[in-house]
Amino acid sequence: MRLILKQGTIPLILLVLLLFSPYHALMKDKLYADDASYLAHGFTLGLDYNLQYKDSVAEWKTQNQQAAAHPIGPGLFASPFIAAFSLLDKISNHPVIKNHTHFQYSWSFFGFAFSSVVFFVLGLYCYIKGLEDLSFKLSRKHFLFVASSFGILFYVLFRPVMGHSFEFFTIALCFWSTIKMFLTISAHEKLPYRYAFICALSIILTMQIRPANINVILLPVVMFGFLYVTQKKEMTASDLKNCLLTSMFGAVSVLICYLPFLYINEQLYGMLYPSSSAMYGPTTNPVPEITSFSDFINTLLVLLSRMPHILTICFSSEFGLAFSSAILFFGTVFLYYYLFANLKQKSVLALSTLIFLSLYIALPVVITLFWQSLGDAYGYRFLYCLFPLAILGYGFWHQQLKSYLAKVLQVTILLLCGYGLLGNMLFGLNNDLLYKSDVANSFGREGGGAVGYNFAVLESAAKPSTWVNLTATRTPGFFMMGILQMLSINPQALDLPQALAERRDKFFSQHTQPPVQTYLQALIICLFFVGSYIMLIKNDPLRK
Repeated sequence: MRLILKQGTIPLILLVLLLFSPYHALMKDKLYADDASYLAHGFTLGLDYNLQYKDSVAEWKTQNQQAAAHPIGPGLFASPFIAAFSLLDKISNHPVIKNHTHFQYSWSFFGFAFSSVVFFVLGLYCYIKGLEDLSFKLSRKHFLFVASSFGILFYVLFRPVMGHSFEFFTIALCFWSTIKMFLTISAHEKLPYRYAFICALSIILTMQIRPANINVILLPVVMFGFLYVTQKKEMTASDLKNCLLTSMFGAVSVLICYLPFLYINEQLYGMLYPSSSAMYGPTTNPVPEITSFSDFINTLLVLLSRMPHILTICFSSEFGLAFSSAILFFGTVFLYYYLFANLKQKSVLALSTLIFLSLYIALPVVITLFWQSLGDAYGYRFLYCLFPLAILGYGFWHQQLKSYLAKVLQVTILLLCGYGLLGNMLFGLNNDLLYKSDVANSFGREGGGAVGYNFAVLESAAKPSTWVNLTATRTPGFFMMGILQMLSINPQALDLPQALAERRDKFFSQHTQPPVQTYLQALIICLFFVGSYIMLIKNDPLRK
């Protein structure tokens, strides 16, 4: 196991380079659905400095048709980067300034993509500092490997104009600030008002990125409960008093932090907290509307009938968590294990924490069961909010490793994490590795699915042509095209073997040759991302 981690730096960097697709991340001339809405939010804030949505790139509007659908949070986070990089567009007279729909190859569009990478790295740093504050002997290399494996990198390096990088950061900020609150209170120091305010702010920001993540309100409660349950000493009356005072201050801080969004929500949706219909317009809400007791009973019966699909979420060949997002599955199981193991010694606290933990997990699982979909993209992205609890459970379990079987289990988990990275990297590479729109998914719902994806990954990985295609369509091939362009060599005029020539011709039928600044943009992202990983690993205190 140590050998795997010790030698894992270079393979991890290579995987990142092969996952990053400048063609998909930076060269789009039109966006759809979620991506288009988030970019519209970012442009109206970062380019127009208002909420009027002129020249909106969004194809999906709110119910009142005044704004782009989907939450404003990602656009809010990206807007400073868009505003800063738009200065280069103004200097070069790029058409995106006057007409936002002409964003292809603009620095303004790059600003959104780059902000996604930056906030993901900041989220990694928050998790690292939190785990180190708890004195978990989990090396940074180990953490970065498992944190990169559960599917999030697809939304950082392949489809960055989404909200998951920003969601990852705000939840990580909540994770870190909660740990700081716990350590301050357990050390009987002064009340952690500063960290409570940061925690409250992170909760509000998370809800503005994904309103469905309202369960993040319970994250500090679950973490406090777990940390008190698993520590040897009992919670004192003084600890309980300080926890209550901190909670009261945190609740007030939540209300204060939400005030600016009261105005924004009123302007965009005409209500204090947007409903699904107000935000997305007249679409079919997968979660039934409950207006009477009979509606509640019918909804409950539907939910109970779909409970067996929890096994589908965990073990199906369509991104089953145990295979494609192993850290989410096993880390959460470990969290439950240690809470159940302490039921006799600390029954009230352990039982209460189990209840809040189950409520936290229940919301995204219930949404997935009603939606009967993965989110029409890569993996169970609705369940990414489980990562802070999963890494807490995994980190604590890592501390207790003693038996041979436990070490074998950890090697298995790490291998599954490696498989998750592989699946993340190969997604979309060929017809067998796509989310197909004309088939039923593993829930039996028509309209799109990727049943058998986990098997397709293994089959494709064994073919040399897969790696040739991957190299050509990801970062190495992108920069090779740039070098040929600088040398005034036409790749289509090169005399290549038939198989390579066919792939080349197919490639050029799908992509155009980008301008020079796109290569610079891709280089900035590569250097920042890889450099961040290297710096985080290099400064690991466990290496000293």
